[in-house]
Amino acid sequence: MLDLGERVVEGVQQRSPPLVLRGLPETDRVVLEAFVAGIEACTDPQARATLSTVCDLYALATIEQDKGWFLEHGRLTLLAVVPPPIWTRMAIPPPGYDHRAIVAGWAKLLHRAADCLPDDVSVTTQLAHGRPAEAIVSHAVEGCHDLVVVGCEGRGLLHGAIGGVSRKVCRRCPVPVLVVRDAIPVASLAVR
Repeated sequence: MLDLGERVVEGVQQRSPPLVLRGLPETDRVVLEAFVAGIEACTDPQARATLSTVCDLYALATIEQDKGWFLEHGRLTLLAVVPPPIWTRMAIPPPGYDHRAIVAGWAKLLHRAADCLPDDVSVTTQLAHGRPAEAIVSHAVEGCHDLVVVGCEGRGLLHGAIGGVSRKVCRRCPVPVLVVRDAIPVASLAVR
């Protein structure tokens, strides 16, 4: 007959690999945050660019290393957010404005992105409406997601001054965020 102490030890030994795996994402997050802080503190532009590339490779290698676990236990949700129209501050929409066509374009973009994934990846697509950063953070929290991966395009003259969607998501999201630079131009996926 086992006493309570032996039962606890036996239980930990049986569940040890899942417990260790659950602790690894936190360790990876701490390492990645320290890496990013080191990059931001670097003053040499060449060294900063090299460190940024190494950091990207570290993040991708970590994801690749754990791919099997994510495929078995995880889920991938692709989220596109239809931003509010700029004209909403005016009384009437401009001539030729077709909200349904704009939403259909975002939906088509979302499904084209999902079609780029391998067949063995379980994916859910969601189309949201509203301010992009707020919608992404809200969906990340409400959907109990473990990681948010957001693209960074760096558009606009004031992008660095006021911050883009990715910066706002990084600042507001309680879920870990991985920012990926635009490897495939969005224009190549855009609906024409």
